Amino acid sequence: MEKKKHPGGRPRQYTTTVLENLAVSLTEWVDDLAKHKKFGMLRDWCFENKFNPKYFKFYAEQNETFKEAYDYAKTWQEHIVCRQALTGQLNARFAQFFLCCAHKWRVNDPADSRFELLGNDYGRFLDHLDSLKKAKEVEEEEEED
Repeated sequence: MEKKKHPGGRPRQYTTTVLENLAVSLTEWVDDLAKHKKFGMLRDWCFENKFNPKYFKFYAEQNETFKEAYDYAKTWQEHIVCRQALTGQLNARFAQFFLCCAHKWRVNDPADSRFELLGNDYGRFLDHLDSLKKAKEVEEEEEED
């Protein structure tokens, strides 16, 4: 007896059920990071789940639950990068680079190094980082004396 072929060619690997299970997994992964206030690379989750990161956008358009989980993960990642840069847990210049690459932040004027995200001015972000760094340096100098 001959096997029936899938009507549209090869069967889809990421069915609605699979995408919804991945969405639950992604949300739980972010919740665990948030609970411990840790930074997590989305690609770490992708490697753990054998999911090619280049498919995020495609499958987010196909499944609303997966889209919400992906947006949640991206929002957490952006938040924790900013938070850790402000507290000195993450190098500010790496944070700038990462936010430009992964979250579409952009530098208004390359000589000025001020951020802009979707039209909002984030120059104060770097100014604040600089003031925190200077305050920490002064505090450390006072402790040494």
